[in-house]
Amino acid sequence: MFWLGIVPALLLLSAPVAGYILYRNPKVPPSARWSWDLKFLRERIEQQQRKGAQARANILIIDSEGQVVDVPRGDDPYVTAHEKLGEIMEAAFPRDAERVDLVVDAQAKEGTVHMHVDGVRYAHNKMEGDVAVAVVDYVKTHAGLDVGDRRRKQHGKMRVEAPDMGTHTIEVSTAGSTRGVQLTMRIDPGQRVLIAFDDLGLLDSQKQQLLETLEQEKRVVLVVCPPHMGMRTTLLSLVHRHDPYTQHIYTFEDEVHVKLEAVNHQTIDVNSPQLAQQLKGLMLREPEVVMISQLSDPAPANIMSEYAVQTSRFYAGLRQKDSFTALKAWVNAIGEVKPAADALGAIIGQRLMRKLCPTCKVPYTPDAAVLKKLNLSASKVTQLYKSSGKV
Repeated sequence: MFWLGIVPALLLLSAPVAGYILYRNPKVPPSARWSWDLKFLRERIEQQQRKGAQARANILIIDSEGQVVDVPRGDDPYVTAHEKLGEIMEAAFPRDAERVDLVVDAQAKEGTVHMHVDGVRYAHNKMEGDVAVAVVDYVKTHAGLDVGDRRRKQHGKMRVEAPDMGTHTIEVSTAGSTRGVQLTMRIDPGQRVLIAFDDLGLLDSQKQQLLETLEQEKRVVLVVCPPHMGMRTTLLSLVHRHDPYTQHIYTFEDEVHVKLEAVNHQTIDVNSPQLAQQLKGLMLREPEVVMISQLSDPAPANIMSEYAVQTSRFYAGLRQKDSFTALKAWVNAIGEVKPAADALGAIIGQRLMRKLCPTCKVPYTPDAAVLKKLNLSASKVTQLYKSSGKV
């Protein structure tokens, strides 16, 4: 009975397969068709191996065109470069590093990696020179840069996805000289720029004084600080307080790091004479709020002082060391004290400060001589804190 039954059983089992091959297979797209030939089988095996490599990889790269990049395998020259880049990102993401620098020293024939965490530069590790160059070329390739040009400064962008650590935007900058090549990778720069006003770290008394001015609809508010002290962040947080759906809000920036919803962002060289021309043209539209990322020319200041008294609120950055030098620069730009004072609402003179981690810090009893130098009373201050060195 077995031999009698096996023949019709095989026919019944093979009928659906034959039907698919004869009728359905020709109707599907060529990429999805099934075939017996060796080329088809090799392609399917290659596809499965590629998927396996993607699943096992410590990072995935999404290039400047938004396409997921295949993880290098086998004899691909970028296999080691991908692994090294993954090691760097696996160290940078959990530490919330804002920037990673890779410097390739042509004379020493080695590459050095540094990470910037909370504004402090930390050494990470070193690698062989040829491996470091491969990492630079690998990043440049997927950031949309010219790999062959090692001298000219180039800028690009890509994204990196890491398991359990999310997807991060990487802004890439490269430059070179006879001494070597430098690669800079800024991690999620747009997210770091935008901080809510209540999270800036102002004291309650400072916030209360400032809010009295911010509640007004007109006047100029200047944000003053040295470079790398958070001027753009404060300017955007002030702009973000306004409702863009009930007010016309415009910004003039040398580089737009983050776009606020319903806000008109305009990129312009803030040192160019065209800024004053565009600002004057904009005032014909009667905007309620205008932000200028950096004020370095008297011409826009005079336009601001005129319209700040009449119709608009202005926020502007000023590279001065403190509020008093900024006030003097503002008066000099306007030319007369009274119109300068009438237009000015507030000057925010700020510094970016590092804080000890509330979880990792440890208390200690301060020395009386140290307290005296800090102008603190030994009877009132009996405990200070320091870093424990442990995370």
